Amino acid sequence: HDRSISSLKPFLLMTAGHEHIALGATALATAPAPAEHAAMSDTAAIHAMLHRQIIALWSHGDLDVVEAMYAADCVDHMPVPGQASGRAGLRQAVQLFRAAMPDLALVLDHTLARGTPDDGWGVDVWHLTGTHSGAPLFGMPASGRRVAFSGIDWLRLRGGMVSALWHVEDMALMAEQLAMPVPPPP
Repeated sequence: HDRSISSLKPFLLMTAGHEHIALGATALATAPAPAEHAAMSDTAAIHAMLHRQIIALWSHGDLDVVEAMYAADCVDHMPVPGQASGRAGLRQAVQLFRAAMPDLALVLDHTLARGTPDDGWGVDVWHLTGTHSGAPLFGMPASGRRVAFSGIDWLRLRGGMVSALWHVEDMALMAEQLAMPVPPPP
């Protein structure tokens, strides 16, 4: 196996706040829609999709991003309890957290892209802050407590859309910060 730097060319790592990123803080919220990806390099288009998912969808609550970026039959391999399938489930998950934490804010820390939006992968690493001052979260009434935790998303891209996603969040830390009872293992 070639382990040289040149063997890593299909991968492009972007770190928020570094000069080599073309997308500034304002541009993150308005990253290009799939139709605009043609003018970008393949990996830059994937990075734009990842930024749009975290900043526009999750941090700003723009549910139009679900229709624009996710395939109708998108599979969330790690849904929250009770989450519907497809786009409806993605909207449901965003609404659940944003209703529970009206001041919810996510910061995108890193993205990794491989392939093209038509046949590729994207990974993002983020951290979240918010106050549980709104609707109940997983059956727990608003506690007024602040949370701060991180997560990572892995997206499969096909035909310019997200066709599948896997994600891991530090839900144990969130539960501890909210003083939620943790159910025993099955």
